[in-house]
Amino acid sequence: MIELIVYNYLKTVLDCAVCVERLEDIEKYVYIEKTAETEKNKVKTCTIAIQSYAPSLQQTLELNEEVKKAMEDIISLDEISSCKKQTDYKFDDLTRKRHRYQALFNITY
Repeated sequence: MIELIVYNYLKTVLDCAVCVERLEDIEKYVYIEKTAETEKNKVKTCTIAIQSYAPSLQQTLELNEEVKKAMEDIISLDEISSCKKQTDYKFDDLTRKRHRYQALFNITY
């Protein structure tokens, strides 16, 4: 599962909680979700959304930048062939009334 590879990697390089389900009781964390996947000739490509949560807008933006830098370096893992940032943007969580940024990555593995 690519989510577990990304999860385990980000846990080692980020200074915050990393999860695969949204958390209510932690102020600063990143949430990982696979949004799409294709496979051709045994090579898989997926889109991973990584949402950054933090108490303030500035902290959320800084965490998003840390995520983008970390994902640039995920290519060092043997399991990952390619990782390209598709986009990132402010994506406030209106339900929880929290600041949030989201970055989308295309990963080939």
